[in-house]
Formats: sequence, C-alpha cells, structure tokens
Amino acid sequence: MNSMKHPQRRLLAAACCVGLALGGVMLWLGLLHDPQSEFHLADGGVDYGYCLLVFASWALSGALFTMVVLGLYLLLRRWIAGR
Repeated sequence: MNSMKHPQRRLLAAACCVGLALGGVMLWLGLLHDPQSEFHLADGGVDYGYCLLVFASWALSGALFTMVVLGLYLLLRRWIAGR
C-alpha cells in the first residue's frame, strides 16, 4: 500500500511511537527519582496503578502533541504544494 495516499497512518504511527517513548522515559525517571515514595509502597513493592497513570498520561500527552504538530505540518505541506 502506498503510504503517500494515507499520510494519516504514518502520522498515527509516529505519534504512537513518540507517545510510548515519552511515557516510558518519564516512568523510568519517576521510578529512579522518587523522593516522596509515590511509586514505591511502604512494604517495598511498586504501586503499579500509579505507574500506569503516570505512563498513560505522558504517553497520551506526547501522542496528542505529536499528532497536532505533524498534522499541521501535513496541512502546511499540502497548502504549499497546491499553490
């Protein structure tokens, strides 16, 4: 399938990759630097619910921001090519 006919698929794939990478990096940094013990429980375990919340919030934020930026880029490129 020609990817130039469906740039939205490439945009979605790029946004998902950026979102997953951003979520993973922020979760990793949060687990490394946890001065208020938000990620780690008193018994030494990990609060997986909070980890999921942090990962999901950063992943969605990063993906949405990337979609907006790349979507504007595609619109601008289409507008310039149409002139």
